[in-house]
Amino acid sequence: MQQKPSRLLFALFSSALLVACGDGASDDDVSSSSTASSSGEVGGAGGSGGSAGGAGTGGSMASCNAATTTPAGGELVTHINSDPTGKVAVRVKLPQQPRYAKGAPVVVSINTFFTSTSGFSSAINATEIGAIDINYLWPGKSDMASGAASDGVYDYGGADSITALRDVVRYALGLVRDEDDCTLAERLAVTPLSDNVGLYAFSHPGIAATNVVSLHGASLPGLRYFVGRENPTADALSTVEVGHWQGNNPVYNPTYDYPSDYGKDALDLDYSKVEWRATSDPDCAKKGYDFVPAIIKGGSPDYVLGCRVPTMWDKRYYSVALTTALRDGGALSEASWPTDLATVEEAEAAWPFRSTPGKYDAIGQSLPDLRVMLVFAPDDHVQPALDKPHVHQAYDGFQDAGIWTRLNPDLAYAKWVDPSFGQGYPDTEANAESLDWASAFKLAYPKNKSANSLVPFAAVAEMADRTQTDNWSDNLDEVLVQATAPSAGK
Repeated sequence: MQQKPSRLLFALFSSALLVACGDGASDDDVSSSSTASSSGEVGGAGGSGGSAGGAGTGGSMASCNAATTTPAGGELVTHINSDPTGKVAVRVKLPQQPRYAKGAPVVVSINTFFTSTSGFSSAINATEIGAIDINYLWPGKSDMASGAASDGVYDYGGADSITALRDVVRYALGLVRDEDDCTLAERLAVTPLSDNVGLYAFSHPGIAATNVVSLHGASLPGLRYFVGRENPTADALSTVEVGHWQGNNPVYNPTYDYPSDYGKDALDLDYSKVEWRATSDPDCAKKGYDFVPAIIKGGSPDYVLGCRVPTMWDKRYYSVALTTALRDGGALSEASWPTDLATVEEAEAAWPFRSTPGKYDAIGQSLPDLRVMLVFAPDDHVQPALDKPHVHQAYDGFQDAGIWTRLNPDLAYAKWVDPSFGQGYPDTEANAESLDWASAFKLAYPKNKSANSLVPFAAVAEMADRTQTDNWSDNLDEVLVQATAPSAGK
């Protein structure tokens, strides 16, 4: 029996209402228009990145209210809307000359969050390679120079921050409008290529980058690549428990041995004997740290942790395992627990969200065409372990998820930024299966006085050019797009 039109319409409306009001739905459960409907969705004409449709100021034929466009070489500061934060400040820097005849690729630079930093702060000035550089302010943060500020409360890379980052990336993709009802393309004299958008993260912001594509990949259609430079993964790596630098000298945790203690999802460190030990380290004194943890292994020097440790909510955060060992092993009691040290319960609440193992499969499901490049030097800026467990975990995770992954730029792009690169450069092909991780430092880009400043440019330029030319071969014979190389002093 055929359903009457009125009943059919009611059934369709009820189904739509259930989807819209579903409890705890992730971006994989609903369409991109519903997950970011509060962000000024682009609908109909005017969207450089295609139509997301749906609600928000852009759901109809919105009209851009900006009085002027930002010229080449200029800078734009605006705000977008993000639920639940409210306004999120965004800075857009334009190159003098776009990289391609059709326009400029777009790079979103991810901000730090393990500290109480403020202000716009791009980890790479992508304009130097002819790209548009986008940065933003986390919820609750402000920028003194421009007077811009984001609404909300700072949550140190928590759920609200990642949702705000999602909407910043959607703005870069041309999918949402800003406070003047303008898409990114309508604000700029340089054409932003919404089909050539990538992420760049140096150090722990890589955790936020991984989180945003894992949790919100379905809302980021068209995001092409991620370049991660020396990003930690598990909590023990963020808290520098595997090893740290003391000046220019590496200090290793003797309870970590590769490969026996390496795992894709966790590292097996021995916390059976730990102490809360007084320190005379002048760097620790500057931070007001009189005591630090020490991990003890008989027959080896004690591993006394340094003072480079994440701080959130005015407390030091060590890994869940180390924090638990300090409590359960008797090094600290409830009465002696320092007020500036996160408790076991606080560590357990914070770290699962701010760790990346276990989150890669979701990326492969929602963004199967995302490409990844992991960039690292032999003497990583934080992690001295020779097997590079943080790079290894990320590489294993992305590869297991079926995502194209490469270690460091192709030799052609390394030589583009620095012609001295050549013999001895580890030109590792993408998706390599047999790698000597025990000597992973040999897979790193060689160090010279300009490498740390130039190799990241090579990495982002290569990924943008591969995107522009749709060339994802494992190795390249030459630079894909001829352009002026950046200099080390910029």
